[in-house]
Amino acid sequence: AGGIILSEEAGWTILLQGNEGEEGGALMRSVLNDALSGPRIGEYTLTKKENRSPFKEYASVGLMMLSFLIGGLAISFAMVDEKEQNVTKAFSVTPLTPAAYFAARGLLSGVIGFVVAIIGHFILTGGAGTPLGPFLLALIAGAPLPLLIVLIIGGISKNQIQALAVLKIVMTLYLSLPFVTIIVPRTWHWLFYIFPNYWMFRTFESIYVTGARTGDLPLAAGITVLTG
Repeated sequence: AGGIILSEEAGWTILLQGNEGEEGGALMRSVLNDALSGPRIGEYTLTKKENRSPFKEYASVGLMMLSFLIGGLAISFAMVDEKEQNVTKAFSVTPLTPAAYFAARGLLSGVIGFVVAIIGHFILTGGAGTPLGPFLLALIAGAPLPLLIVLIIGGISKNQIQALAVLKIVMTLYLSLPFVTIIVPRTWHWLFYIFPNYWMFRTFESIYVTGARTGDLPLAAGITVLTG
């Protein structure tokens, strides 16, 4: 056993019984030196790790894709309604060609999807955390997809009942197919390359999902435009 005392003549002094050994003396000197050194002043940096939620990130991707789907559905059902009211027959006596008719409907559906996607983006992020340039590139790349939806639902369906049946198939393929790739090994992703919604999914994944494939945005956006 040992101790530390303070005397007027010697100041702080270590008292040992003599049977502690070298380790005991060294320990007491370390304690004394630490006590006499006073407070330790230094610079410290605290880093707060951001709470990452993969579910929220992929929900953002799904919301962006759903925005374009909404644009396509709105125009598709309007076209089906025009068929039921025999409005489309009146176009046969006008200079309006079928190609121009579908192009106009596709353009309008793209604008609706564009606006809904922007509103959804700002609701999710508040406009912060995502560079505006890549986001606009993703929107422009995804703009042709609503036209494809219009052609499928509005072009095939003759009435609202048929449109609802086609919608179930289109919506399942449009949203479910790309999200399946989350659990599919990337070595098998080539099976999905022919689907434009797969590339649309990868475009928004590169924006919203932490750790997405580096440099994937330009490639995915370009192929989305070509396949869409």
